Amino acid sequence: MKKCVEHFNIYDISSGKTKLFDLPAPPKAKGLVQGLTGQSPRLTFESGRHLLGVSAVQPDGTESDPLLCTLWVVIPPPANSK
Repeated sequence: MKKCVEHFNIYDISSGKTKLFDLPAPPKAKGLVQGLTGQSPRLTFESGRHLLGVSAVQPDGTESDPLLCTLWVVIPPPANSK
């Protein structure tokens, strides 16, 4: 039996490794799936740059390295700050 991805963990890896949320794998997915999308719960971030990393998690809990799939995001300061 081949190992399959059960879900994906999304981390803020800017300074350490803080798990933000997880996303389920697409139902009935087989093989490589591109263009995965998902929506996070509402999160509170400090303004500035954050490096997000995604790991694939197998049913046995084995997890890929989130440093292999990353994205920089920029959180603007609140509108009422100077």
